[in-house]
Amino acid sequence: MDQKERLTGSFEHLLAFAFFIFPLGNIIGPLVLWLVKRQGSMFIDEHGKASLNFQISMTLYGILAAILSLAGVGLLILPVIIVADGVLVIVAAVQAHRGDLFHYPVTIRFIH
Repeated sequence: MDQKERLTGSFEHLLAFAFFIFPLGNIIGPLVLWLVKRQGSMFIDEHGKASLNFQISMTLYGILAAILSLAGVGLLILPVIIVADGVLVIVAAVQAHRGDLFHYPVTIRFIH
């Protein structure tokens, strides 16, 4: 794979930070880039699927933690989810830039 593919793979992960710009941006950002670029490269396709599966999983975990916050338990879990999401996205982006595929932990595979 060339430099352009590795950069696109990194962006597929980093676009998860679009959450700070608009609701569900963490899913919509990587989804749009993946849909546009996936046909040209298996590397880009794999990184896009990994990013999307992780962001969908983290969104679901965040919703569950928010619901559990009503009972007080989620107040401890939600910050851990947010920090883990950010750290793992950065690790995955760095791995993509190196040409490697990062396997996110605790990910439900919605897209195969």
